[in-house]
Amino acid sequence: MVNKPVAAGGDGMITPSMAAGDPPRGQKCEEEMFIGRRRSRTTTLLVTGIAAATLAACGSGDSGESSSDAELVILVHSNAPTDAVLEQISRDFEAENPGVTVRLDTVPTDQYTTTLNSRMAAGAADIVEGDTVQPLPGYIEGVPEHSFVEGVQAGNYVDLTDQEWLDRFFPDTIEDMQIEDSTWAVPTGSTVVNGIYYNIDLFDEHGIDVPRTWSEFVAAGETFQEAGVTPLLLGGSERWPVGLPNLGLIHSTYPDLAELDEALWTNPEVLLEDEAISVLEKLRTLYSLAQDNFAGVSYETLPAEFAAGNAAMLPDGSWSAPVIEDAGPDFEFGYFPLPGSENPAQNVFGYKPEFVFSVPSNAENTELATQWLEFYSRPDNYSAFIEASGFLPLQPDVESTAFVAGLGDELERMTPQWETFHHGNELAGEYTPFYFEGLAPMGRFDDPDELAQRIYDDWTAGLEAAEVS
Repeated sequence: MVNKPVAAGGDGMITPSMAAGDPPRGQKCEEEMFIGRRRSRTTTLLVTGIAAATLAACGSGDSGESSSDAELVILVHSNAPTDAVLEQISRDFEAENPGVTVRLDTVPTDQYTTTLNSRMAAGAADIVEGDTVQPLPGYIEGVPEHSFVEGVQAGNYVDLTDQEWLDRFFPDTIEDMQIEDSTWAVPTGSTVVNGIYYNIDLFDEHGIDVPRTWSEFVAAGETFQEAGVTPLLLGGSERWPVGLPNLGLIHSTYPDLAELDEALWTNPEVLLEDEAISVLEKLRTLYSLAQDNFAGVSYETLPAEFAAGNAAMLPDGSWSAPVIEDAGPDFEFGYFPLPGSENPAQNVFGYKPEFVFSVPSNAENTELATQWLEFYSRPDNYSAFIEASGFLPLQPDVESTAFVAGLGDELERMTPQWETFHHGNELAGEYTPFYFEGLAPMGRFDDPDELAQRIYDDWTAGLEAAEVS
C-alpha cells in the first residue's frame, strides 16, 4: 500500500464473496477479535499477527479436505492487473488439480487489513498477504515488534523454508525476507514508488527536456501552467497516493535513509532541520502544480485522465504502467524519477518490495496452499504474472516488461525507498514524520515550518511514551 499502497487500489467494491452475510469457511470463533497495526499508507497493507490462543480455538492448521475435493481461498488487496492474472493462474491450477476450486477474494486496499484480521481470526483464508518487515533494530526500545513479526514468533504462519521451489527466486530476495533464519512469505516482485510519468508529445510540443533537478522540474511545471496545460495529476480522495511524490522528495533529500531512521529515534530534532522543512516546502510547490481540487479526486481516475492527454505528468508507482497502457494503447509516455534535489546523482528511483504471499497456520488447506504457491512460482506462470502486473521480476530467468526494460540505466541506479527503512511508532500522534496529509489542501497547515513543529511535537510525544511504556 503503499501498500499500496501497494499496488494501485481496486474498483472500490468488495467482491461478491466478501459481501455481508457470506459465512466464513470452517469453524467460526465467536467473540474473538484480531486487531492489526497498519504500516504506512504507501506500503503494502499487510496481515498482522494473531494471538496463539485464538489460532488454537479457530483451526488446527491441517490440510483439511483432500486436495481432490477442496476450496482454496486466496485473499489479496484489489488491483486490476494482478487480479486478472491471479485469476488465470488459479484457473490453470484447477485444471491441473481436478476437484479443486480456487476462490480469489479481492478487497480494496483501504479495507484490506480489517477484512484480513477477521478472516484470519476465523481461519477463513488459505493464502493471505504477509510482510517483508524485519525485527526492530537495537536503537528502538519501548515499542512492540511489528505484528507480522509477532505473528511469526507466535506460530501463526506456516514455515516455508524447506520448499525447494523457493530456489526459483533470487537467493538474496528470499534471504532478505527471512525472520529468524526462516522463510514465511513468497515474493511477487518489486516496484518503483517515486516515478513521474510524462506525456512525450506535450514535452516535445513545449520544448521541455526530462528534468533532472528540482529547479528544472519546477520550471517545466510553470511552463506548462503558463501554456494552459495542467502540469500534474494527483488523486487525494484515497489519501495515500499523494504520499508517493512525498516519498520521492525524501529519497532525493537524504542520501542515507537508514541513518535518517536512526536519527528520528535518537535525535528527533532532525525533524526541525532545514532538510526536513525543505521536503515540506517542495511538497507545497508540487501541490501548486497539480489540478484544481485534487484533494477530492479519486486516484482510480488518473491513469485514464493521463492517457487522454489531460496533463503533462502523473506522479505514480511503476505498477500503473499496465493500467495506462490499457487506457491508451497508442498513447506515448515515459517515466523518470522525481528530481527532489539539485544533485542529479541523488535523484534516482526508489523501489520497494511488492506484496507477498503467506499461509496462515490455522488455514483449512495449508498443504494445498503451498501447492498453489509452487504452481504460481513456476517460471512460465511467474512470467505471466510479471507481464500483467508490471512488477520488476525477482526470478533470474524471467524477463521484465517492455516498459521496465525501457528504463535502462535508471534501474541500475535505483535504491530502496524510505519506507523500507522507516520504523513508525504507534505511540506517536497523527502527524508522523514528513506527514504529507497535514499540508493544505490535504490538511490544515499552510506553513511548512508550523507543520514541521507539529510533526516534531507528535513524534517526540511518542518517543516519551515509549520510554515509560
